[in-house]
Amino acid sequence: MPKELVPLVGKAEISDSGFATKKQAEVDGEKAMARVRSGRQHIGNLTVGAYLRDWHSRKNALRPTTSNRYEQFIRLHLVPTLGEMPLSALRADHIDTALKKAAGRGRPIGPATVADVFEMLKTALNDALKQRMVDFNPAIGVELPAYTAREVEPWEADEVGAFLDEAASDRLAAMYELIALHGLRRGEACGAAWTGLDEERSVLTITKQIVKNDTEYGVWAPKTRSGRRKVDLDSTTLGALLGHRLVQDDERDAVGPGWDNGVLPDEHGQPVQLRNLMFTRPDGTSTRSTSPGGCSRSPDERDCVRPSGRRRPRVATKWSWGSGTGSQSAVGRFMSTGSPSGTSPWCRSSGCPGSGRG
Repeated sequence: MPKELVPLVGKAEISDSGFATKKQAEVDGEKAMARVRSGRQHIGNLTVGAYLRDWHSRKNALRPTTSNRYEQFIRLHLVPTLGEMPLSALRADHIDTALKKAAGRGRPIGPATVADVFEMLKTALNDALKQRMVDFNPAIGVELPAYTAREVEPWEADEVGAFLDEAASDRLAAMYELIALHGLRRGEACGAAWTGLDEERSVLTITKQIVKNDTEYGVWAPKTRSGRRKVDLDSTTLGALLGHRLVQDDERDAVGPGWDNGVLPDEHGQPVQLRNLMFTRPDGTSTRSTSPGGCSRSPDERDCVRPSGRRRPRVATKWSWGSGTGSQSAVGRFMSTGSPSGTSPWCRSSGCPGSGRG
């Protein structure tokens, strides 16, 4: 390389092989120098796997859950099929083949996950294009199979009322009401603090959420700017929260100086002392926004019919959600079924209608 180009390349020479004649090698060398002069990086035999791992390590603005998901996409679905291929040789047909293998090999992944893997790869290759590492983004030429996402069937009003009636005697009943009637995510409800409640205006301000990052818990700001919001509360929900606070005051008095909401890391790994949480375990420690484990169905479980006429299973009698186990008949099934990413756990099709609040 000419001396003036060495800083652009990072080394004094570049190499390639496989030419039939010296003339062909010289012509290709001139083309390589021209690309360097135009700003194109010389990446040599940099592999797709090495590039993706380096790209992922530089994505400093990703939320921890997104970063973990990207790491899994790279490790499980892209490196096994594309990892050893030179980035400069990657083409649309290679990507198409890799995605089809990911959808069918080992533990197959669904079309939604395939689409997520593809979007991440396309973004990574766009970054390579911006850095002049490649001349074009080969993912642009890939066409994914069409699929229709399963529609979510929200609960009817009487079903929500039936659930809240059944859960009324649970110590976290106010949390369930807050989620069901005002659309809070589970993590937002777990992170809700009394300092964010304006009793005079009947408004709750959402500023943080408690979520699970891989196997660890953390306290982070809401994912989007719109997530930092003020929630107008109806008089019934406000009354439920104030009643819950009285019960929590009694629990705090019973525990005494040991009452502690705990410490969790923020998205940067820095410890945050949790204080004034609305919803805690009886000993004062924070609830967790995870789906429960160990839920089982009742031995005498029977079928019931929704207003639409379709038959749905009855709910479980055992449940566990953040605060231990209980035996409210309607809570376990609805809380244990989980929810699609980004949706409320109340937006489910399982459940039996009742004559509750509606």
